Amino acid sequence: MLFRAFACCAFFHVATASVAAQGSPPPAAQEITRAGTQASAAGPAEFFTGRVRIDPVWPADPHINASGSLVTFEPGVRSAWHTHPAGQRLVVVSGVGLTQQWTGPCR
Repeated sequence: MLFRAFACCAFFHVATASVAAQGSPPPAAQEITRAGTQASAAGPAEFFTGRVRIDPVWPADPHINASGSLVTFEPGVRSAWHTHPAGQRLVVVSGVGLTQQWTGPCR
């Protein structure tokens, strides 16, 4: 069974609010990205213990200080210990996902 996690920076709404508060002009128009138009990438070996596919959903830009990706893990693969100084939001959309903070239990 594959594990899929939708990951983006936590506090996304806080980050965008702070950009707006800094006086950046709003985006000129709606941006549409069609399914299949962005290339998938293999997860780098320094971040994962096995094969992982990363599909970009949206990039960070001057108006949104966060990016989003759909990450697909092969069975038994996990991410290496790492940090997200601005926070992270994980949404498991298929399979089972476990997470752990540095000093906390696995949940």
